Amino acid sequence: MRDLDKRYDRAVILHHGILGSSEDWLLLGERRALPYLLSDGGYDVWLLNARGHSMGATALLVLLTTSPEYNDVLRSGILLAPLAFMYHVKGPMRLLANFYSTNGYNSLNFLGQTEFMNSETFPEQIVKRYCKGDKKSCENPMLLLVNGGSPLLEPKLMEDVMNHTPSGTSAKTIIHFVQLAKTGFFQMFDYGAANNVRKYKNGTPEIYNLKKVTLPLALFSSPSDWLATVSDIKTILPLLPNVNVHHVVKADNFGHYDFVWSPDAPDLVFNFILPLLDKITDSKKDGFFE
Repeated sequence: MRDLDKRYDRAVILHHGILGSSEDWLLLGERRALPYLLSDGGYDVWLLNARGHSMGATALLVLLTTSPEYNDVLRSGILLAPLAFMYHVKGPMRLLANFYSTNGYNSLNFLGQTEFMNSETFPEQIVKRYCKGDKKSCENPMLLLVNGGSPLLEPKLMEDVMNHTPSGTSAKTIIHFVQLAKTGFFQMFDYGAANNVRKYKNGTPEIYNLKKVTLPLALFSSPSDWLATVSDIKTILPLLPNVNVHHVVKADNFGHYDFVWSPDAPDLVFNFILPLLDKITDSKKDGFFE
Protein backbone atom coordinates (compact mmCIF):
# COMPACT_ATOMS: atom_id res chain seq x y z
CA MET A 1 0.00 0.00 0.00
CA ARG A 2 3.03 2.29 -0.13
CA ASP A 3 3.79 4.63 -3.04
CA LEU A 4 7.58 4.84 -2.92
CA ASP A 5 7.56 8.15 -4.80
CA LYS A 6 5.23 9.79 -2.30
CA ARG A 7 6.09 11.31 1.08
CA TYR A 8 3.77 10.50 3.97
CA ASP A 9 3.49 12.32 7.26
CA ARG A 10 0.83 10.06 8.79
CA ALA A 11 0.65 6.30 9.08
CA VAL A 12 -2.00 3.71 9.91
CA ILE A 13 -1.36 0.13 11.05
CA LEU A 14 -4.12 -2.38 10.26
CA HIS A 15 -4.16 -5.71 12.08
CA HIS A 16 -6.40 -8.59 11.01
CA GLY A 17 -8.79 -10.50 13.24
CA ILE A 18 -8.98 -14.04 14.55
CA LEU A 19 -7.90 -16.71 12.03
CA GLY A 20 -7.21 -13.98 9.48
CA SER A 21 -4.29 -12.39 7.66
CA SER A 22 -3.46 -9.07 6.03
CA GLU A 23 -5.16 -10.31 2.84
CA ASP A 24 -8.53 -10.00 4.56
CA TRP A 25 -8.35 -6.21 4.42
CA LEU A 26 -8.02 -6.27 0.62
CA LEU A 27 -10.83 -8.61 -0.41
CA LEU A 28 -13.44 -5.86 -0.87
CA GLY A 29 -11.35 -4.51 -3.73
CA GLU A 30 -9.72 -1.19 -4.63
CA ARG A 31 -12.89 0.91 -4.49
CA ARG A 32 -14.23 -0.34 -1.15
CA ALA A 33 -11.49 -1.92 1.00
CA LEU A 34 -10.28 0.21 3.91
CA PRO A 35 -6.53 0.07 3.06
CA TYR A 36 -7.19 1.52 -0.39
CA LEU A 37 -9.48 4.22 1.01
CA LEU A 38 -6.82 5.17 3.56
CA SER A 39 -4.08 5.20 0.95
CA ASP A 40 -6.17 7.41 -1.33
CA GLY A 41 -6.66 9.69 1.68
CA GLY A 42 -2.91 10.21 2.04
CA TYR A 43 -2.09 7.64 4.73
CA ASP A 44 0.92 5.34 4.76
CA VAL A 45 -0.83 2.00 5.31
CA TRP A 46 0.90 -0.94 6.99
CA LEU A 47 -0.77 -4.37 7.09
CA LEU A 48 0.39 -6.67 9.90
CA ASN A 49 0.30 -10.45 10.16
CA ALA A 50 0.15 -12.00 13.64
CA ARG A 51 2.21 -14.82 15.00
CA GLY A 52 1.86 -16.19 18.51
CA HIS A 53 -1.14 -15.67 20.73
CA SER A 54 -2.71 -12.31 20.02
CA MET A 55 -5.04 -10.81 17.42
CA GLY A 56 -6.14 -7.41 16.23
CA ALA A 57 -7.49 -5.18 18.96
CA THR A 58 -6.43 -7.80 21.50
CA ALA A 59 -2.81 -7.34 20.43
CA LEU A 60 -2.97 -3.58 20.93
CA LEU A 61 -4.51 -3.89 24.40
CA VAL A 62 -1.90 -6.46 25.42
CA LEU A 63 0.90 -4.22 24.12
CA LEU A 64 -0.35 -1.14 25.97
CA THR A 65 -0.79 -2.98 29.28
CA THR A 66 2.50 -4.88 29.21
CA SER A 67 4.56 -2.08 27.62
CA PRO A 68 2.68 1.09 28.62
CA GLU A 69 5.36 3.34 27.15
CA TYR A 70 3.69 2.71 23.78
CA ASN A 71 0.76 4.81 24.95
CA ASP A 72 3.08 7.76 24.26
CA VAL A 73 4.37 6.40 20.94
CA LEU A 74 1.00 5.98 19.22
CA ARG A 75 -1.51 8.79 18.73
CA SER A 76 -4.75 6.80 18.77
CA GLY A 77 -6.26 3.35 18.42
CA ILE A 78 -9.41 2.19 16.66
CA LEU A 79 -10.75 -1.14 17.92
CA LEU A 80 -13.12 -2.99 15.60
CA ALA A 81 -15.12 -5.61 17.53
CA PRO A 82 -12.39 -6.06 20.19
CA LEU A 83 -11.88 -9.46 21.78
CA ALA A 84 -10.84 -9.15 25.41
CA PHE A 85 -13.70 -10.11 27.71
CA MET A 86 -15.44 -13.03 26.01
CA TYR A 87 -17.66 -14.65 28.63
CA HIS A 88 -20.82 -14.09 26.58
CA VAL A 89 -19.57 -15.39 23.21
CA LYS A 90 -22.00 -17.37 21.09
CA GLY A 91 -21.68 -20.25 18.66
CA PRO A 92 -18.85 -22.81 18.58
CA MET A 93 -16.58 -20.70 20.81
CA ARG A 94 -19.13 -20.94 23.63
CA LEU A 95 -19.35 -24.71 23.19
CA LEU A 96 -15.55 -25.04 23.24
CA ALA A 97 -15.37 -22.94 26.41
CA ASN A 98 -17.97 -25.10 28.16
CA PHE A 99 -16.19 -28.28 27.03
CA TYR A 100 -12.84 -26.93 28.21
CA SER A 101 -14.31 -25.94 31.57
CA THR A 102 -15.56 -29.47 32.17
CA ASN A 103 -12.75 -31.54 30.70
CA GLY A 104 -9.58 -29.43 30.90
CA TYR A 105 -6.72 -28.44 28.61
CA ASN A 106 -6.10 -31.78 26.89
CA SER A 107 -9.76 -32.07 25.92
CA LEU A 108 -9.14 -29.64 23.06
CA ASN A 109 -6.43 -31.70 21.37
CA PHE A 110 -8.74 -32.07 18.36
CA LEU A 111 -8.08 -28.38 17.63
CA GLY A 112 -4.51 -29.30 16.76
CA GLN A 113 -1.20 -29.77 18.56
CA THR A 114 0.58 -26.87 16.87
CA GLU A 115 -1.44 -25.37 14.00
CA PHE A 116 -5.16 -24.80 14.55
CA MET A 117 -7.27 -27.37 12.63
CA ASN A 118 -4.54 -27.64 9.95
CA SER A 119 -6.93 -27.20 7.01
CA GLU A 120 -9.52 -29.46 8.62
CA THR A 121 -12.97 -28.52 9.88
CA PHE A 122 -14.74 -28.77 13.22
CA PRO A 123 -16.18 -32.16 14.22
CA GLU A 124 -19.39 -32.94 12.34
CA GLN A 125 -21.60 -32.60 15.41
CA ILE A 126 -20.38 -29.02 15.96
CA VAL A 127 -20.89 -28.15 12.28
CA LYS A 128 -24.45 -29.52 12.32
CA ARG A 129 -25.31 -27.69 15.53
CA TYR A 130 -24.21 -24.22 14.42
CA CYS A 131 -24.32 -24.23 10.61
CA LYS A 132 -26.50 -21.46 9.18
CA GLY A 133 -25.12 -21.56 5.63
CA ASP A 134 -24.30 -24.16 3.02
CA LYS A 135 -22.10 -27.18 3.68
CA LYS A 136 -19.00 -25.66 2.08
CA SER A 137 -19.05 -22.41 4.08
CA CYS A 138 -19.79 -24.26 7.32
CA GLU A 139 -16.78 -26.50 6.79
CA ASN A 140 -14.61 -23.37 6.88
CA PRO A 141 -13.69 -23.22 10.60
CA MET A 142 -13.35 -19.43 10.63
CA LEU A 143 -16.73 -18.79 9.02
CA LEU A 144 -18.44 -21.29 11.30
CA LEU A 145 -16.78 -19.71 14.32
CA VAL A 146 -17.81 -16.12 13.57
CA ASN A 147 -21.34 -16.47 12.18
CA GLY A 148 -22.29 -20.08 11.55
CA GLY A 149 -21.13 -19.88 7.95
CA SER A 150 -23.99 -17.56 7.00
CA PRO A 151 -23.64 -16.60 3.30
CA LEU A 152 -24.18 -12.87 3.83
CA LEU A 153 -21.58 -11.74 1.30
CA GLU A 154 -21.80 -11.10 -2.41
CA PRO A 155 -21.23 -14.37 -4.36
CA LYS A 156 -17.90 -13.27 -5.86
CA LEU A 157 -16.69 -11.91 -2.52
CA MET A 158 -17.78 -15.12 -0.79
CA GLU A 159 -15.73 -17.08 -3.31
CA ASP A 160 -12.68 -14.92 -2.58
CA VAL A 161 -13.16 -15.36 1.16
CA MET A 162 -13.43 -19.13 0.79
CA ASN A 163 -10.24 -19.17 -1.28
CA HIS A 164 -8.24 -17.10 1.21
CA THR A 165 -9.48 -18.26 4.62
CA PRO A 166 -8.76 -19.44 7.16
CA SER A 167 -5.20 -18.18 7.04
CA GLY A 168 -4.00 -20.40 9.84
CA THR A 169 -2.93 -19.75 13.39
CA SER A 170 -1.56 -21.73 16.29
CA ALA A 171 -3.83 -24.00 18.29
CA LYS A 172 -2.56 -22.13 21.34
CA THR A 173 -4.09 -18.91 19.98
CA ILE A 174 -7.55 -20.43 19.83
CA ILE A 175 -7.16 -22.16 23.19
CA HIS A 176 -6.24 -18.79 24.72
CA PHE A 177 -9.47 -17.28 23.37
CA VAL A 178 -11.36 -20.32 24.69
CA GLN A 179 -9.83 -19.65 28.11
CA LEU A 180 -11.02 -16.04 27.98
CA ALA A 181 -14.52 -17.26 27.14
CA LYS A 182 -14.36 -19.80 29.98
CA THR A 183 -13.18 -17.44 32.73
CA GLY A 184 -14.67 -14.11 31.69
CA PHE A 185 -11.33 -12.45 32.49
CA PHE A 186 -8.89 -10.71 30.14
CA GLN A 187 -5.80 -12.58 31.26
CA MET A 188 -2.57 -14.18 30.12
CA PHE A 189 -2.46 -17.78 28.90
CA ASP A 190 -3.28 -20.38 31.56
CA TYR A 191 -0.71 -23.20 31.50
CA GLY A 192 -2.13 -24.93 34.58
CA ALA A 193 -1.19 -24.20 38.19
CA ALA A 194 2.25 -25.83 38.24
CA ASN A 195 3.39 -24.38 34.93
CA ASN A 196 1.90 -21.00 35.80
CA VAL A 197 4.17 -20.84 38.84
CA ARG A 198 7.17 -21.46 36.62
CA LYS A 199 5.97 -18.95 34.02
CA TYR A 200 4.37 -16.20 36.13
CA LYS A 201 5.61 -16.96 39.67
CA ASN A 202 1.95 -17.44 40.53
CA GLY A 203 -0.53 -20.30 40.27
CA THR A 204 -2.96 -18.23 38.22
CA PRO A 205 -2.27 -16.18 35.08
CA GLU A 206 -1.92 -12.43 35.43
CA ILE A 207 -4.91 -10.29 34.46
CA TYR A 208 -4.17 -7.48 32.00
CA ASN A 209 -4.59 -4.11 33.73
CA LEU A 210 -6.61 -2.05 31.26
CA LYS A 211 -6.23 1.08 33.40
CA LYS A 212 -2.75 1.31 31.87
CA VAL A 213 -4.29 1.85 28.42
CA THR A 214 -4.24 5.66 28.31
CA LEU A 215 -4.10 5.90 24.51
CA PRO A 216 -7.17 7.66 23.03
CA LEU A 217 -9.45 4.96 21.64
CA ALA A 218 -12.44 4.67 19.34
CA LEU A 219 -14.37 1.43 19.68
CA PHE A 220 -16.73 -0.08 17.10
CA SER A 221 -19.18 -2.87 17.90
CA SER A 222 -22.30 -4.59 16.57
CA PRO A 223 -25.22 -6.20 18.44
CA SER A 224 -25.11 -9.13 15.97
CA ASP A 225 -21.48 -10.06 16.70
CA TRP A 226 -21.12 -13.62 18.03
CA LEU A 227 -17.63 -13.01 19.46
CA ALA A 228 -17.51 -9.37 20.64
CA THR A 229 -20.96 -9.41 22.21
CA VAL A 230 -22.94 -6.48 23.59
CA SER A 231 -22.53 -7.76 27.16
CA ASP A 232 -18.76 -8.11 26.87
CA ILE A 233 -18.41 -4.71 25.22
CA LYS A 234 -20.31 -3.25 28.19
CA THR A 235 -17.77 -4.92 30.47
CA ILE A 236 -14.71 -3.46 28.78
CA LEU A 237 -15.92 0.10 28.19
CA PRO A 238 -15.72 1.38 31.80
CA LEU A 239 -12.31 -0.28 32.29
CA LEU A 240 -10.66 1.67 29.47
CA PRO A 241 -9.90 5.18 30.77
CA ASN A 242 -9.72 7.02 27.44
CA VAL A 243 -12.48 5.81 25.10
CA ASN A 244 -13.36 8.90 23.06
CA VAL A 245 -15.85 7.24 20.72
CA HIS A 246 -18.05 4.15 20.86
CA HIS A 247 -19.79 3.58 17.54
CA VAL A 248 -22.47 0.89 17.39
CA VAL A 249 -23.21 -0.40 13.89
CA LYS A 250 -26.95 -0.20 13.38
CA ALA A 251 -27.56 -3.01 10.90
CA ASP A 252 -29.16 -6.43 11.15
CA ASN A 253 -26.90 -9.50 10.98
CA PHE A 254 -23.69 -7.44 10.94
CA GLY A 255 -21.27 -9.99 12.34
CA HIS A 256 -17.65 -10.15 13.44
CA TYR A 257 -16.00 -10.24 10.02
CA ASP A 258 -18.53 -7.91 8.41
CA PHE A 259 -16.39 -5.09 9.82
CA VAL A 260 -13.89 -6.04 7.11
CA TRP A 261 -15.84 -7.89 4.41
CA SER A 262 -19.41 -6.63 4.34
CA PRO A 263 -20.36 -4.71 1.16
CA ASP A 264 -21.97 -2.28 3.64
CA ALA A 265 -18.75 -1.81 5.65
CA PRO A 266 -17.69 1.31 3.67
CA ASP A 267 -20.93 3.07 4.66
CA LEU A 268 -21.39 1.61 8.14
CA VAL A 269 -17.77 1.53 9.36
CA PHE A 270 -15.11 2.99 7.07
CA ASN A 271 -16.94 6.29 6.52
CA PHE A 272 -16.73 6.84 10.28
CA ILE A 273 -13.09 5.76 10.59
CA LEU A 274 -11.69 8.13 7.97
CA PRO A 275 -13.00 11.36 9.59
CA LEU A 276 -11.76 10.18 13.00
CA LEU A 277 -8.27 9.63 11.64
CA ASP A 278 -8.32 12.92 9.74
CA LYS A 279 -9.35 14.74 12.91
CA ILE A 280 -6.53 13.35 15.00
CA THR A 281 -3.82 13.62 12.34
CA ASP A 282 -4.80 17.21 11.53
CA SER A 283 -4.70 18.12 15.22
CA LYS A 284 -1.64 18.81 17.34
CA LYS A 285 -3.28 16.97 20.21
CA ASP A 286 -3.81 13.26 20.76
CA GLY A 287 -7.40 12.08 20.88
CA PHE A 288 -10.42 12.29 18.62
CA PHE A 289 -11.80 15.47 20.22
CA GLU A 290 -10.01 18.75 20.75
